[in-house]
Amino acid sequence: MASAAGGRMYVVETDRKKEEGIDRIMISENLRKYATEKFERRRELLAPVMPVIEEKLKQCSEEEAVLMKFLYGTMPVRDAGEYGFDLFLSYVKHALMLREKVAWCKELPEDVFVNYVLYDRINSEDITDCRPFFYEQIMGRVAGMSLLEAILEINYWCAEHATYEATDGRTASPMTMYRSGKGRCGEESTFAVTAYRSVGIAARQVYTPRWAHCDDNHAWVEVFVDGEWHFLGACEPEEVLDTGWFCAGGMLAEGRLVAVSLAEKCGGTLVNHIEKALYSHAGAYPAIVQAFAAHYGADCPWVNREDDARDKGLRTSKLQYLPAELGGKVRLEVGTELDMLRRVPTLKTERLTLTALRPGDREAYNALCLDDERNRWWGYDYRTGLGDKPLTENYFLDMAKADFAARRAVNFAVRLKGKLIGEVVLYRPDFRGGFEQGCRIAPAYAGHGYGTEAFAAAADWALYQLGLARVVAKCFKENAASHRMLASCMRPGGEDETYFYFEKVV
Repeated sequence: MASAAGGRMYVVETDRKKEEGIDRIMISENLRKYATEKFERRRELLAPVMPVIEEKLKQCSEEEAVLMKFLYGTMPVRDAGEYGFDLFLSYVKHALMLREKVAWCKELPEDVFVNYVLYDRINSEDITDCRPFFYEQIMGRVAGMSLLEAILEINYWCAEHATYEATDGRTASPMTMYRSGKGRCGEESTFAVTAYRSVGIAARQVYTPRWAHCDDNHAWVEVFVDGEWHFLGACEPEEVLDTGWFCAGGMLAEGRLVAVSLAEKCGGTLVNHIEKALYSHAGAYPAIVQAFAAHYGADCPWVNREDDARDKGLRTSKLQYLPAELGGKVRLEVGTELDMLRRVPTLKTERLTLTALRPGDREAYNALCLDDERNRWWGYDYRTGLGDKPLTENYFLDMAKADFAARRAVNFAVRLKGKLIGEVVLYRPDFRGGFEQGCRIAPAYAGHGYGTEAFAAAADWALYQLGLARVVAKCFKENAASHRMLASCMRPGGEDETYFYFEKVV
């Protein structure tokens, strides 16, 4: 199991087994050891209140003492000083009562019980002794229901007592929500989780701290049913679990999650809020958005990728849905970061200068481009581009000039004391903020680290001045020199039968 609470998570290390004729043990030895260890580690931090805590613990039953140590050992330290012992003891007593008397609470794994029923804090709300109150309000309403029926019914109860209203400031407590009848999603979900925990149903708040497209967030609820977590909208009742205002999906490659998407249906439009895909899996991004739209948006005449907010990446993502028409009102152009360049910049390193190619470079540049050994590792044969045309003296310079004019690539001449000794090329954009980069140095200047120096300078410029998110490179597995160069200034990105892959990201 995992939890947003991080360090406070208690995990069962061994399966609990019931032996025939033996009653369920309320507190396992594993939990006892865990709680004691966490509590003892906190002694120094809890020193100002430790005398009171230890005196109060002597008055507790053995099971109460274990759970109190668990709380004090895992709670935010500030809570230990801000709230009294008796408040937390009330949570412990209520949880033990649920564990003993409520059927669905009895069946919970111990780690789920202590983390998601007993635990007092949900968000940043003020902690009050509210669990018995909520129990009295709700338990009679769900008497005789199955766990699933009770979960759905409690969400209706929550919706009857709390309505969404945007607020600012500290998260209101569940009792404040009950009395006021309104609050934002973080408060609604805190309210709902409290309602569930009060009657012994394991529940937790789920938060996305910030949407990728705007300065906003959202919170909802998950409940534990039949050994699995299921989601529901807080105070947003539905007839079944795992539905609500949003739908979500993922894409697996060899058992690994490589892409996710999250959306909501607004009228006849499927509005996608989040799409993420790993760069290492080419094509995963358009695959997830198109498959997701086909699966979840089959009944929607329109699909849209949220407001792009003039963000180039989000604007580009809209094109992955393959729009059939744009109503004749919008002219859509897909570009790259190179569109911002008016000229090839000049970069300086300790020994080298990187500039645009010049007419005076023709002889040296032609020699570099015609070097068959270099072309073998370059992975490009100029002859395929010639067709039936003759090779002219200006062919290579003209090709570099045309590529930059079309913003397909930028060729840097690598100069040593003004003389061209090689080139670095930024090319092949992925239209998601990434480019491929290559480098070749004339044979007479190989072996002195010039390639590494020029390559690293161009990559840093691309990432930190041009504004790319990612620069990638590859080399043939037999090319040991290129492998050493790339490994010295980039991180490994995988391999296949032919190439080693490398990348550098912001």
